[in-house]
Amino acid sequence: MMKNRNYYLWLFITFLLLSFDVLADYKKVDKGAATWDKNDGYYIVFVARDYVPGHAFVIWSVRDRINKEWKESLAFGLYPKSGGKDTVFGTVPGKLKREGIKSISSINNGLAVAVSKKMYDYSLMNTKAIRTGDYPYNLSAQNCVHFTDMVARSISLKTPNVVGIENHPQKYIAKLLELND
Repeated sequence: MMKNRNYYLWLFITFLLLSFDVLADYKKVDKGAATWDKNDGYYIVFVARDYVPGHAFVIWSVRDRINKEWKESLAFGLYPKSGGKDTVFGTVPGKLKREGIKSISSINNGLAVAVSKKMYDYSLMNTKAIRTGDYPYNLSAQNCVHFTDMVARSISLKTPNVVGIENHPQKYIAKLLELND
């Protein structure tokens, strides 16, 4: 069952990102395309979905430049490990989770960044400790926006202030779009 779910997620992401042109609704920034070899292109996409409470997450994708196909796509977001009132009022165990089809299909705001392989690998490596273990989650101080901001800073994007609960995921991505050319 899990294998089928991963297959459909992979298939959906592939269709979502069939070409860089499909990202027409996304602002595009080039921070490394000139370094690509003739075979592969590397993208990190910062996205948000707009529903209460909202959610920001990051997609890493590798594109085969010869066959014009997506070879690899990973999408991660930070969540509380479990729900409940403690999630609203304090720090709880958190977990970096792979985003599913429902999450990805509800994306409506994003910044697509073409990066060098080195930047791609570095930003993904920075998330390894979070992906492989527990990570504190706090709605106002360590949430999905803070995770997205950490990845954005790892590739030297200009980032808005993330202090406070008023920084809704949609607002954060909108500010990220404004700050980066």
